Amino acid sequence: MTKLTWTPEQKATLVSDRKTAVLAKSRDDAVLAGKFLLQYQSGYGQSDLTTLTEDIAADFVPAVAAGVYEYALAATNLEDTVTLTATLAGASIRYTYGATVNKVVASGVGEAVALVVGANVVTIKVLVSGYGPVIYTLTITRAAE
Repeated sequence: MTKLTWTPEQKATLVSDRKTAVLAKSRDDAVLAGKFLLQYQSGYGQSDLTTLTEDIAADFVPAVAAGVYEYALAATNLEDTVTLTATLAGASIRYTYGATVNKVVASGVGEAVALVVGANVVTIKVLVSGYGPVIYTLTITRAAE
């Protein structure tokens, strides 16, 4: 098995049958044939938030912990906005909720999310250079009157 590596400055295209890599092309279109071992660095673990906080009366369920990426939060009817703060030094933090898609917010800076009655789903994508993204899913349920 051959290990195929390249730097970000290079470009390689890999063609695979999902079982075995069968062909790779370098930037100059030279064909590299054979079996290749691909290495992908998942962001999970490396890109976990150091803190995730909210500003309403309830707490996240389950409690925020490393390796947990889905949380629920209960808001009263009087709580029509929640401010979420995701922190990881050096990371790009992107929020998606309602009509807002991939809004970049600096690490450690709060994002105010308006809540409708019922379930409100917020995804937080954490991007760290050199790693795949980590996605947190928060379901915030605002109670009816």
